[in-house]
Amino acid sequence: MLFASTSTKNPDYPDTIYIEQLIGPDTVNTMPEETIEQYHDHGQPEPRLEHHLAQARTLIDRLARAGVDYHDITETLDREGVEKFASAFEELLDALEHKARALTAA
Repeated sequence: MLFASTSTKNPDYPDTIYIEQLIGPDTVNTMPEETIEQYHDHGQPEPRLEHHLAQARTLIDRLARAGVDYHDITETLDREGVEKFASAFEELLDALEHKARALTAA
């Protein structure tokens, strides 16, 4: 599982909240350099992703009863996330190609 750009946006939350809560087996977490430095400074490493699974399952069941389609939401987030990463990658390749052309033209 990939967690991307997991910096804390809300200043009322601890600056490592998403890093610490998303540690688990077979996971990758990309984060801004500032968040890496904060976690390195005062993070509490411990696999927490699988904590409170019974509560999570209960919440998902309640959401389903309220009409929230968990699978549709996760598929949408997955698709949109891949699209955004692909778009950013294409922009990077375009910028590199532009720079390479400028260097060869000089």
